[in-house]
Amino acid sequence: MLKKNFKLALFITFLGIIGVISIMPYQFTFIKGMVDQLGDIPIPVVLALGVVQSTILVFILTNIALLVHKRTGLDAPHLRAWVNKTEQKPFSWKWVGIGILVSFFGSLLVFVLDSFVFLPQIDTTGIEQSPKPLWWQSLLAMFYGGITEEIMVRLFLMTIIVWILAKMTRKEGKSIPPIYFWIGILLSTLLFGVGHLPATIQLFGELTPILLLRALVLNGILGVWFGYLYWKKGLEYAMISHMAADVFLHVIFANLFT
Repeated sequence: MLKKNFKLALFITFLGIIGVISIMPYQFTFIKGMVDQLGDIPIPVVLALGVVQSTILVFILTNIALLVHKRTGLDAPHLRAWVNKTEQKPFSWKWVGIGILVSFFGSLLVFVLDSFVFLPQIDTTGIEQSPKPLWWQSLLAMFYGGITEEIMVRLFLMTIIVWILAKMTRKEGKSIPPIYFWIGILLSTLLFGVGHLPATIQLFGELTPILLLRALVLNGILGVWFGYLYWKKGLEYAMISHMAADVFLHVIFANLFT
């Protein structure tokens, strides 16, 4: 099993590192304003250490997920077939289109909620305005969200949650109740939102109930959809849909309306 998954794990890790490298120009916009906090550490060293750390993390998480995927049926079927040169089901462009369409409306909902519901209730007095990344920096960042985050949140976290539930109840494959997958979707999405709380605190200087709700809701709306795609169609569809959402939200809407 380890040997069978090794090539796929290497390839998925390679894709994940593309995402890590792609977000660097986006991160550099914010790091420039934190030079004093870095001390004597050169920015290139900080970025290089980040790549190494992320490479190790993604490789470990990918191997764990692929090791237990067989019980859950959650997988990256097209990538697996391509890497192992085996026969695969036709790629569904219909579902790619559905994924992009839902991402458009989901991103629009996130933008509207943040602009007209959450931000008006947040006191930003005294908060230093964050630098705005250039459009191309935000465009490149979609590879981190669409690939690297999907590897960590869906391929690893959601798979592990479903695997634990299936293992505890001795279920496998098609015998796993749909509720297990929904628990995996919702819990992994919730934890993803919780993972954004440190950035929220750094940005606003505190964590209030409205800021907590903002982080969980805005990061959760589309996360549920990505999890559903991963469950029903495969990791590839979740990745494409996530990349599309990042383009809509951080490139198109952010530059058209702000």
